[in-house]
Amino acid sequence: MQVQLALSKPVPTGLSEELIKKSVYCSPHLKALSISADGATAVLTIDREDQAAAVSDKVSRFIGVTIKGYRKFDRKVVFQNDIAPVYFANAWEELLRRNWAYDSGFGQVALAGTGFDLFRYFEDVFVRMAEEAFRARHYRFPTLIPAEILGRCSYFSSFPHAITFATHLHGDYDVLDQFSTANKEGPLTFPRLDALEAPQYCLTPVVCYHCYRTLQGQHLTPEELRVFTAVGSCFRYESHNTTTLERLWDFTLREIVFVGSREAVKERRQVCMDLVAEWLKRIGLRVTFETASDPFFTSDFSERTYFQLVSDLKYEMRVNVSPERTIAAGSFNLHNDFFGKTFDIHSGNGAAFSSCIGFGVERFVYAFVCQKGFDPAGWPEEVQRFVKDPS
Repeated sequence: MQVQLALSKPVPTGLSEELIKKSVYCSPHLKALSISADGATAVLTIDREDQAAAVSDKVSRFIGVTIKGYRKFDRKVVFQNDIAPVYFANAWEELLRRNWAYDSGFGQVALAGTGFDLFRYFEDVFVRMAEEAFRARHYRFPTLIPAEILGRCSYFSSFPHAITFATHLHGDYDVLDQFSTANKEGPLTFPRLDALEAPQYCLTPVVCYHCYRTLQGQHLTPEELRVFTAVGSCFRYESHNTTTLERLWDFTLREIVFVGSREAVKERRQVCMDLVAEWLKRIGLRVTFETASDPFFTSDFSERTYFQLVSDLKYEMRVNVSPERTIAAGSFNLHNDFFGKTFDIHSGNGAAFSSCIGFGVERFVYAFVCQKGFDPAGWPEEVQRFVKDPS
């Protein structure tokens, strides 16, 4: 059923897309949300009539909190590779048909054949950049991260919608025996609600938090700059927004991380932006670097978003997948001294500054085939060198 919700305060122009994207976390009974052109009305598609009042109340409160204190700030474009590719429609279906990708479950995709060759190409580019331009030290971090660390980094308060908890059954004979008996056949069953331990760990949502942990309590000289690079499986729950290689629950993130003085960290971020721009021009991908903000899910969403945008703390690499639509395949982030203070890392006489550059490898693979198609013979030569079997 559909419900029209008259809003007490109109949704500002430019905020509708953000509201629609986050509305999937309002209620499992909300199947779709649209905002009228004048921003005065929200149209809700709800799966159960008896839930209409409750869902409408949640959506109304959600919209009210999100637009509170909103200030319009145009995103700044700092680079654009303004070419006109011939886009390939139904790229996801073609990846599946060619067995370059396999749907492995909700928000999970396996890559094989030439699909995995593309993955290897992008990973090689990012690794060589980290090594040759920045002499980064390689790290391999666990998939699990202590909940205490995410708490210290304000992840629970800022991004509660994205968290994936890791837990296990109580080490109790009765609990284990009852669970085993209940699961002899059929779907997963929990015979008792208190069978699971309270989560002390989560699946890591980002690589760089692990880097800062390794520096906890250290004092760097004013001239000292620590540079990390690491790749890992990261996990962010996206609810109904999950789709194809564009938005995965389980995805691969390659990061280059800088920790040191304010000047050194900002300078390295700019150098990295310039190098990535040169590479993207070389292989001919249409992309835009623009100011952006993190997907906060907090009561002070508008204030935090505005601060990030006006301070140029985050630039996204938005790669086209069609003439009208882009996806964020990576970002250049400046954290100021937040993680320096959080992990007691010093640079000279103050807290260290940090920056991380993140590349979503699967998203680059997807954007590449959307723009370059499926015939490796027509791809840039440096990409062709990674193709083992073009079938």
